[in-house]
Amino acid sequence: MATEDGSAGVKCMVTSILDDYLSKSGHAASSVLYACGPRAMLAVVSRVARDRSIRCFVSMEERMACGVGACMGCSVRSGTGGFKRICTEGPVFEAGELDWSS
Repeated sequence: MATEDGSAGVKCMVTSILDDYLSKSGHAASSVLYACGPRAMLAVVSRVARDRSIRCFVSMEERMACGVGACMGCSVRSGTGGFKRICTEGPVFEAGELDWSS
C-alpha cells in the first residue's frame, strides 16, 4: 500500500513503487491489476501493465450529466478510435481499451 501523504503504507506515489513491486513479486505474469484514481495515475498504471503484459482494469471517474449515454459528456477516447461512455459502457474498462495519449 502507498499513500501520497504517508498516512498508510509507504509515503510515495503508487506509480513510483508499482514497477518495483511487480519485479519483486515473482508472479507478475499471472497478476491482474485493478486501479481507480486520477486519470494521470491510471495512464501510468496502464503503461506499466502493458509493458509487463499484465491484464489491467481501470475504473474511470467522470461527471455524468445524463447517466444514460445520450449527452456523451462522460466519454473517453477508445484505443480503437471513437469514444466509450463511462456511464453506460463503464465505469470499469480493460486498460488497453482506452487511448491514454490525451
